[in-house]
Amino acid sequence: MAAFLSKGYGIPVEPANLFITSGASSALDLLCTLYTEPGDVVFVEEPSYFLALRIFADHGLKVVSIRTDQDGLVIDSLQEHLETCRPKFIYIIPAFQNPTGCTLPDERRQQLLDLCSVHGFMIVADEVYHLLHYGTLPPSPMASRIESGKVVSISSFSKILAPGLRLGWIQASLEIIKRLTTCGLLDSGGGMNPFTSAIVRETLESGGLAGNISQLKSVYSKRLAAMDEALQLHLP
Repeated sequence: MAAFLSKGYGIPVEPANLFITSGASSALDLLCTLYTEPGDVVFVEEPSYFLALRIFADHGLKVVSIRTDQDGLVIDSLQEHLETCRPKFIYIIPAFQNPTGCTLPDERRQQLLDLCSVHGFMIVADEVYHLLHYGTLPPSPMASRIESGKVVSISSFSKILAPGLRLGWIQASLEIIKRLTTCGLLDSGGGMNPFTSAIVRETLESGGLAGNISQLKSVYSKRLAAMDEALQLHLP
């Protein structure tokens, strides 16, 4: 997995910084369990992924929405809210955001990291779409900033392999990984979805996952071209 991500992200990825989950939603739920209490504040983009909001509601968290524009999260809006709120974390989808499709520029990513260092909140980056680019490459993933100790990157095989697998991963600093691996859930279960993990490992080692992503990109490109042609013809 580390070798696959190192190639896909274009950055060195160490196995010790990876934690396998039962999907991105499971990862988000686990982070809420370990790092929040009912009544805590979390920031999200406006709009945000609606099912993430359901998870936050399940944990009794107060959600505060931060304004976005065509480039994603508006840093000035974030700064304004930080004057009155102290969030436990901010949940963002930095590449091809769901539902807006925006990608956060590198400059804003760095500004976000600077603010979290000053104000002490954590950045939970949902990067499930990062590997699915078929045009301009997105900036380096937030996963490249995990050594700050303030960034947690979550992702899922459901977007790049098969939705029914319900398998994903967290990429984070060693301190955060240790917190995850020593929680009660792992002590009881010994791991998350080990049978499916074994299947995906074979897919990784055979090169099947990389091939599947390439095929997905090809399909998306053709669909985009067809949609563009139809819009130009019928809605010029």
